[in-house]
Amino acid sequence: AGSGQWQLTSTHINAGSGSACGDPGGDGSVMVTDALAILRKSVGIAGQCRYCHCDIDANGSVTVTDALLALKTAVGIDITLDCLACVDSTTTTTLP
Repeated sequence: AGSGQWQLTSTHINAGSGSACGDPGGDGSVMVTDALAILRKSVGIAGQCRYCHCDIDANGSVTVTDALLALKTAVGIDITLDCLACVDSTTTTTLP
C-alpha cells in the first residue's frame, strides 16, 4: 500500500517454533511469567502477547491450553512449541 514512484517493502519473518514461541516477554527463554502473560491474554486481560508468541498449539487463538503448555515448558517438561511464524513488514515510499 502507499503511493509514489518507488516503494520498498521489507518483511521480517521469525521461525514458528523459534525462540519467540512461548516467550512473549522476549528474554530468550520460556518462564512462568510468560505462561501468566499467555493466561491473561486467553481470558481477555489486556497485555502484549502476539499470536506468534502465545498461540503455542497454532490453532488460531490464544487459550488456557497455550498457557498450560508454556507453564510445562517453564518448569522443564519437554513439549513441542508450535507457534505460527511472526511476520513483521514495513513499507517505506521514497520519491526520486
